[in-house]
Amino acid sequence: MYIKIRIMLTAGLAIGAVFTGIAAIDPASAFADKPAAVVAAPAALSMAEEGAAAPVNTLKGLDGKTYTVGQGNGKIQLLSFWASWCDPCRIEAPLLNELAAKYRTKLDVYGINVTKYDRKEDVRKFAKSLGLAYPILLDKSGEVFDVYRGAAFPTSVLIDGNGTVREMLLGVYSKEELEGKIRKLTEELDTK
Repeated sequence: MYIKIRIMLTAGLAIGAVFTGIAAIDPASAFADKPAAVVAAPAALSMAEEGAAAPVNTLKGLDGKTYTVGQGNGKIQLLSFWASWCDPCRIEAPLLNELAAKYRTKLDVYGINVTKYDRKEDVRKFAKSLGLAYPILLDKSGEVFDVYRGAAFPTSVLIDGNGTVREMLLGVYSKEELEGKIRKLTEELDTK
């Protein structure tokens, strides 16, 4: 049942994107009419893969600070790529706030707004209306979203304390399911 709901939410997001004129959330379709040389990621960019080292990226936050994500810092990182117009993102954000507070000594949550498909003033309103306490980072060009193979909103990435991509998650997960994934990684941290 839950899997069907997640699929329906993701499908609804894709349909909603088309009706709102934001079909470009799928990087492949956004460049379907462009020559391959234009579409190809720059050679300096490494694409994220489960089980491989996470690409390290530096982004500015809404708070004006600079954050580096992806590197092993001894803590689990949860990167959540989102947009302010995304209803599933609005459902997920309070859960991320709760998990960030509950696991603050072992988990860093970063909400990465793909500003290429959003407006900064809407990002601020979204974060303020939900009282988000974790850092909100701005992916202005959408490059980091592309590197992490984002295909829809939300797309989340779990990175372990060593900087290895452990899981790439598409769509909204239940609190129990997401917390179970985080708890498993925290248990691994505790045994090291």
